[in-house]
Amino acid sequence: MEMCSKLWFLGVILILWLETNLCNARRAIPTKAGSAICTLSKKLKDVTPWATQQLDEEVTKITNLELKLLEWQSKFLQSKSKGRGYETCRVTGPLFRQMRKEVDKAREEVEKLEREATKAYTFAANSAGRLDEFITVFANAKNEGGNGYCLGDTTPATIEELNSCFSGKDFREESLVDISEKASEQEPNIGGAIEGIKYSALSSTFSDGSNNANCSLIKGSKNGVLENVDLEKSLWWGGGILTISKGFEGIINESSFGPGEISSAQIQGGSSKAYWTADPAKQIVHLKDSLEAIKAFKDAKENIQTKIEGIEQQIQFCLGEQEHNKHSTEPVPTEQNATQPNESITEQSYTEKTTSEQNTTETPITCFENAAQIVAQLKEKRALLTRYRKVKGWIPPNSAFIPTPRLGLLLTFL
Repeated sequence: MEMCSKLWFLGVILILWLETNLCNARRAIPTKAGSAICTLSKKLKDVTPWATQQLDEEVTKITNLELKLLEWQSKFLQSKSKGRGYETCRVTGPLFRQMRKEVDKAREEVEKLEREATKAYTFAANSAGRLDEFITVFANAKNEGGNGYCLGDTTPATIEELNSCFSGKDFREESLVDISEKASEQEPNIGGAIEGIKYSALSSTFSDGSNNANCSLIKGSKNGVLENVDLEKSLWWGGGILTISKGFEGIINESSFGPGEISSAQIQGGSSKAYWTADPAKQIVHLKDSLEAIKAFKDAKENIQTKIEGIEQQIQFCLGEQEHNKHSTEPVPTEQNATQPNESITEQSYTEKTTSEQNTTETPITCFENAAQIVAQLKEKRALLTRYRKVKGWIPPNSAFIPTPRLGLLLTFL
């Protein structure tokens, strides 16, 4: 009799355990988990307009640099360099050529940035597509009665709860949020959104609450994903966010569901469990690729910004110095001159003043001015040589002198 009582007691405990862990266990993906995935998808879609805007800004900066370089050259071709400290900024050759080379290199860096931007938003869009596919399949997996679904808590998830994924009135693909044409003011926080889908951030939602949704998409055993047989291998959703072992019964509880990756279902003892990613940034390939591409784009952008700032400061310094020296050379009347306008000056003072003015106005010509003079002289000599050849014919290369008659004829054309 005592033995029967013990068996009866154990039977009651077993029934209560089964009721707690089976009948009232969660059998669908929590709404919060779906919302976190949608948030990440939206952030990934925001990469395209953001990267495009960042690229356009750098292209504009390079164009402005080229315009400033032309302005720098133009001002020096029109006027001579004046004032102390401006000597190093004269376009005498090395400095200007160096700036020109730096601008050309920066232009090449922008072309590289364009390639990095393409990679960044391509990988990001691909990741967003994988996540949208995951959510769309699970959100649409429900019956008309509402007692069978794959995404939700005590009731199926609604459009409002998944508004980062869907903008319409239903869960069709046509209702998915598209990539925006307007860039956000700040960089999309992809890292923070990825942290939001980790098991550690969602663990309470998996254990909190219960439902009898009986989702077949998370069931690896028969009458689950496959109707009459178990899965041959593990199945993963979202690229590895959710991994279902071939023997998983579709019941989300502490004993059969926990943190893990695709590889977790292949180890001993993992063939009857399901896993939610614990480290998506490193373990989910498409997210890892997106992060690396975005980082490469940001690094390339930072490198270009450093170069542009250096070139811009150098050019602006020279342009600013020119304006400063231009204004500093204007005559400023002294107090003595203002109070004694009719004071006569001696011949000696006049001579000294004239000499001083000549010394002040005589400044060395720039490289470009010198080059322009040389080009003009060459054109003049070539024209003269052409006229001479028309009269006397071709001059042999070995001619070391011009006979006197020819010289006299040549002088007649001058």
